[in-house]
Amino acid sequence: MREAMSVVKSHFTFYDCGIIILGILTFFIWFISLHATKKLDGKLRLHYYVPDDELSQIEINEEITQMSQNVILDMKKKMWLFYSIFSNMTGIFPLLGILGTVISLLGVVNDSHDITGNFFSALTSTFWGLVFAIIFKALDSIIIPNIEETEKNASRYLDKKREKINDKVSAP
Repeated sequence: MREAMSVVKSHFTFYDCGIIILGILTFFIWFISLHATKKLDGKLRLHYYVPDDELSQIEINEEITQMSQNVILDMKKKMWLFYSIFSNMTGIFPLLGILGTVISLLGVVNDSHDITGNFFSALTSTFWGLVFAIIFKALDSIIIPNIEETEKNASRYLDKKREKINDKVSAP
């Protein structure tokens, strides 16, 4: 029994703890992605939705004219970059769980005396991989509608900005 606990402890320290740390890192990347989305959305909302009493119409018009296409494009790029990293990291968790399972079960081949400890360790890797995959799938369903809506607003804004530039260029 003591040997089984040492196998579980060493397995947790190496595999499960790694999955948990990666899960925490992935959560922070999700949070940064959400923040980048809200920041871009906040800039674009000045153009599409006039706040009640927060800013005067003159201040809103000044803010809109100061926003350049490059700023919006950079903010959009940052939003998609962090979301892409988050999305890709989310897909890794089931694979990490399976990898931990396979590595633990390979220990059974080397040490047939401690089948229970290795089998338990194999199941904990699968457990943590699936738990984080489920959590991050839920977080993905929260953020993706915001990203898609912000993407549409940014495209509309950039199209209007291009139309204004084209009108100025083509005007005599």
